Amino acid sequence: MTVIINNHAEIVKIWVAKSPGDLNFPPPCFLHMQGKFIEWNEQEQKLVARFPIKSEFENPRQYMQGGFMVAALDNTLGPLSYLSGIASVTTQLNTSLVRPTTANYDYIDITANIIDQTSSKLYSTAQARSPLGKLLATVQATSHIV
Repeated sequence: MTVIINNHAEIVKIWVAKSPGDLNFPPPCFLHMQGKFIEWNEQEQKLVARFPIKSEFENPRQYMQGGFMVAALDNTLGPLSYLSGIASVTTQLNTSLVRPTTANYDYIDITANIIDQTSSKLYSTAQARSPLGKLLATVQATSHIV
């Protein structure tokens, strides 16, 4: 039976419980971006997080600056590895920004999945979507298992 958790606070509790005690969870970068977990599916190793679109994340064209998009993607991939019981650190992100993330969006949803793992590497992917489901960005990630 698949158990899907849709409560941010409950997902954070699991994240902290599966993380080493000497680390700062949730990390300041996640808190700064005001991320919220929307869904955790352990069987499918899938995590969905939501990040607000804030004016402080905008570039001069009033789009979400690409670096903040990458941060939102990585702020979902990192928790995914710990929730899955695979502590890791990101070593490579291959990101494609598909279309601008405009100030008209209140938020973006990031869906992250683990694709594969070896004895030392974790391979995952994530997609950012608008509130209407439009694809905004994708990332292929490689992480080192610690």
